[in-house]
Amino acid sequence: MSDFTGLSVDVLFEKVLPNDLVVFTFYGEFKRFFANYGTQAFEAGNGALGNCFCIFNGHSWSVLGSYLISKEIGIGRFQPYVRFTSVDPRYANLRQEWEAGVNYIIAGHDARVSAFYRYGDFNGSDGGFSFIAPTGKRAKW
Repeated sequence: MSDFTGLSVDVLFEKVLPNDLVVFTFYGEFKRFFANYGTQAFEAGNGALGNCFCIFNGHSWSVLGSYLISKEIGIGRFQPYVRFTSVDPRYANLRQEWEAGVNYIIAGHDARVSAFYRYGDFNGSDGGFSFIAPTGKRAKW
């Protein structure tokens, strides 16, 4: 048996810059999860950490900045962007990721094509998402 409480806050800011050159967008979010896991959640024999998906005790945050260029090329506009995400659960390793890319926005935001590059450790160097139980034992998903 476990108790869980989650808190999520996000903000979106968009601004058309002078002379309609570009539209600047900033998006940020913060999530905080509080989980009081019972000891049976960490008992061996029922999966990696018992029946516990223990990532949900900690915090994560993400920020994104982008520019929507006003000049239309073909049937759309280009929108370069950069995003950073950090996930820091209490019973697992800190994971962070950078993403940079460009969207090709077609017909408003009804359709888009994206090309991007990601760098980080969400997949983990050990091939999985590692959790650390209160006993100090490490388990992989």
